[in-house]
Amino acid sequence: MMKSLFYLEPGRLEWREVPEPRLRGPGEALVRPIAAATCDSDRLVVQGRFPLPGPYAMGHEAVAVVVDAGEKVTGVEVGDTVIVPWEVSCGACDRCLEGRTGRCAASAAYGFPVCADVGGLFADLVRVPYADAQLVRAPAGDPAELVSAADALAVAVAVLMPHLTARRMLILGWGGQGLYILQLARAYGLRGLVYVDSDEGNRDLALRLGATLVAERPGPELGVFDRVIDVSDHPDWPGLVVGTFMLAPDGVIVCIGHYDDVPLPGWMAYGLGVSFHAGLLGARPYVEDAARLVASRRIVPSEVWSDTVDWDDLPDAIPEQGRKLVAVR
Repeated sequence: MMKSLFYLEPGRLEWREVPEPRLRGPGEALVRPIAAATCDSDRLVVQGRFPLPGPYAMGHEAVAVVVDAGEKVTGVEVGDTVIVPWEVSCGACDRCLEGRTGRCAASAAYGFPVCADVGGLFADLVRVPYADAQLVRAPAGDPAELVSAADALAVAVAVLMPHLTARRMLILGWGGQGLYILQLARAYGLRGLVYVDSDEGNRDLALRLGATLVAERPGPELGVFDRVIDVSDHPDWPGLVVGTFMLAPDGVIVCIGHYDDVPLPGWMAYGLGVSFHAGLLGARPYVEDAARLVASRRIVPSEVWSDTVDWDDLPDAIPEQGRKLVAVR
């Protein structure tokens, strides 16, 4: 038996004894997480704002050590420190081969109730079904700094890569994801970065991270933008941006942060030629890029964290978390 962290209901988590996973095939691996982080979605769930039903095993950002591997695993060896992407992707289906690992036919992810077969990464031991396709050897350095390369940082790279020619970018933020995107945008050399967040502490941090301007809510006084990255908890903000002509003609809104309806003024969006992309982007193709940015110190993820805690303290610490909580053994 081993310990795994379970979400029960808003505000309540506990360690549970569950059977240790076993290898089910020659291409699988078993890993022991040594550092893991909460995601913004975890915060919403624990606060009761995203109604996922408990109980389920939590955790989908981790760095781990390989403790066992099947005979057909060639990419990693026992003893390697690895980054464990949150999405379970086979690497062989049409979607994976097109780089859309978040839509893999395997349809699984760590730390969500619809994917109970793989469990969560806040656990003593984790099964990795497609080890060569999923696991990435971690570069040298503090494993905690690399944790979010498994999810939030990799997604931030995926979000920004098509938009590196943006003249002015508006980031609608909340939690840690928007601040990671701001960090990366600066690392990629983007300027004219405006950050909007209803949280005063996040706005202050955004200024320290290089935002040229911050605000509590979007409004036309902030100017006009050709790119808007929305990871906020305000589903009305994208529509406000369009309705107040803050989006340039043929501008793009990338929305990865909502679990509610996002209303847009259709006629104005039509007239402006707005492109709107909603949904999570596949993280796995960008894990190496995110890890290299961290290893080279072009970005420092710990600047975004709200706290670092001991592994055993997670059940009490997560309900009180701020932007990003990182646990280490």
